Amino acid sequence: MKKILALIVSLTMVCSCGTACAKIPDNVKDRNNNKSERNEDQAVQSIQTEANARCSPEEIWDGVDAAYAENYTKFTLPEKDTLLQEIPDGVYNTELSYVLENDRDRFEERLTKFEEAMGAEVSGEPEYIPNDGAYLHTDENFYIILGETGSGAVSWEKDSEILLPEYLTGTYVLNRNTEIDDENVIRAAQVAEEYSAKAYDALGIELESKPCDANVYNIDGKDYYWIDSQNYYKGVGIENLCYQYSDLTATDENGRSDIYYCMSNNTQLRSDMSPFSYSVSYGFKRIKEEKLDDIISFKGACDILEQELSDNIITELVFDDVKLWYEPRGEAVSFEKNINEIDKTVTLTPKWYFIIDNIDAPKHYIYYVTVDCQSGEIQVMLKPSGA
Repeated sequence: MKKILALIVSLTMVCSCGTACAKIPDNVKDRNNNKSERNEDQAVQSIQTEANARCSPEEIWDGVDAAYAENYTKFTLPEKDTLLQEIPDGVYNTELSYVLENDRDRFEERLTKFEEAMGAEVSGEPEYIPNDGAYLHTDENFYIILGETGSGAVSWEKDSEILLPEYLTGTYVLNRNTEIDDENVIRAAQVAEEYSAKAYDALGIELESKPCDANVYNIDGKDYYWIDSQNYYKGVGIENLCYQYSDLTATDENGRSDIYYCMSNNTQLRSDMSPFSYSVSYGFKRIKEEKLDDIISFKGACDILEQELSDNIITELVFDDVKLWYEPRGEAVSFEKNINEIDKTVTLTPKWYFIIDNIDAPKHYIYYVTVDCQSGEIQVMLKPSGA
């Protein structure tokens, strides 16, 4: 029972933002500026700004020094040395689809591959649970569940530890250009990345995975490591952090919502770096991509924010990080709709994310402002007044 509870906790933490966040107040729901409301001079200036901001994906960071030399009045950029200035191997408009497996024979084959990848030698026959669309395979040492949407989870050993918040001793943000002073955290992140690579290959997930956050726990004098990892598409991260006031019922004109909570996995390790839990909530494969020749640069995005942000935003915008990420939009599997009742297509749109941390350990929430890398449109998702 303890093992099952530990695995449920692990899976819940992967998707926790999807179930526990409050509704977005109207005053911060979406402050995209409407260009039709500007006067003619403002519209011309905006068009010129966006035109001057464009560059090839390989040049997106070329204007960093120029941006930091600017005297922006509506926001403060993070320390320049903390920016992880990764050059992407192309930027794309991309469509993904859920990894879906209904064929029982192939499903069992995928279960076998996943168990081999995780080093789990499970005795007995797996049990198919048709109502959940999942296979359950368990014995005295392992508990493994594999879902038809590409999800997979494994718990090693009968008495797996449950990493509760009261045992937390340290938190680390891993995907920034900052020094991590704990060598064990660095090693734990490396091990987590290795397990994710093996799991994704076994499950047919056509994305990469990289560690983004680490939590260190201590139970009875022993350290444990919980590593959260983020999905990537061809070297560019896919948004996976939770805006604390997310409204998962809010959809765009196409009936899609921001499904960031589907883009993570987690690995739990002991101090000797042996794993005792791993879980990934959803799997995705590529169905379409369009390579973009030019996008808005970092400097261009900063200039657009300076021009477009409302003077009425009373929150002081001091950013902790800036990322080029994909925004994932689609329908998520829920208690109301199973995988066969939703549109299985997920779109990835490249955007600049200007991030303000809101770390409520062990969860890493964020507030943010985005600039669409193609249209230049902005979206503001800040802490509402009075919250």
